[in-house]
Parts: sequence; C-alpha cells; structure tokens
Amino acid sequence: MKRTSEKSFLRQLIQSFIFVIMIPVLCLGGYTFYAAHNYIREQRIAEAVSLIKQNQRELDSWAKQCETSVRYLTANYTLQEFLQMDESQYVAVNQSARIVSTVLYGVLLSTQDYEKITVYTDKEFNCMSRLLKNTQEVEQETWYQDILEVTGTYWWYQDGHFYVGKKIVTS
Repeated sequence: MKRTSEKSFLRQLIQSFIFVIMIPVLCLGGYTFYAAHNYIREQRIAEAVSLIKQNQRELDSWAKQCETSVRYLTANYTLQEFLQMDESQYVAVNQSARIVSTVLYGVLLSTQDYEKITVYTDKEFNCMSRLLKNTQEVEQETWYQDILEVTGTYWWYQDGHFYVGKKIVTS
C-alpha cells in the first residue's frame, strides 16, 4: 500500500507541476507570441503607409515638374511668335524654327520623363516635322477637344502611358 500511495503522491506532484508551472508558462508564451505578432503587423502597416506617402510625394513632385515644363512651353514668347508666323515666309519660318526647336528639345531633355513633345497647329509648316503636327490629325480625338476646353493643364491616360497637354494661347 505504501507503493500505491507513493505512486499517487508522484502523480499528484506531476499534476500540480503541470497546473502550477506549465499552464502559466504556456499562457505567457501564447501572450508573448500574440503580442509579437501584433507588433510585427503594426510595423508592417506603418512601413506600408510610409511607403505610400513617399510615393505620393514623389508622384506629386513629378506631376508638378511636368506641369511646370508644359507651362513654360505654352508661355514661351518665341514659340507663340513662331506659331503666329505666316507659313509662306519660308526663310523667316526656317530661322525661327531653329530657335523654337532648341527650346522644345531643351524642355524634352530637361524633363527626362517625357518621351516626346508634339505641338499641334492649324498651319502647314514644312519644318520640324517631328515636333510640329497639323491639328487635322487629332482634332477628332476626345483628349484634343478636352484640352481646348480646359484652361489649365490636362492629364490623361491612354494605352499604358500618361499624357499631359495644354493649349497655347497666342495673342
């Protein structure tokens, strides 16, 4: 009988060990895991929000730079004078075309985000065919109509590319 009471005592000792030590340790471990998991999740969310804000600032800066260069072009007096020239004066048009092409290529090179610049006019200039196009090519496009109606800069997305346009007002 002494042996059974020793086994019973040993069993009670093991059970009390489980209740007194193992259950609190498991609870503490579970709480620690839960707290660490929440902390890591909150850190990931904070990093994602920070990255989104940084990307937003970069996109805003990029858009402002593009709008500034478009505003510079549309307000450029040399370009405005050129667009008012009579296309039958070939010598004067060609002389002015050199200056205007320098201005256009300067903007194109200074703003590395532009793939190309195109100025649409209703005149038939025979120079700068890469930069100057006739409005008849695009006058039916919705973006062209929208640019004519908007007083500021007009942005649109088409075929996987962003485009920016602005009407050049000549006096």
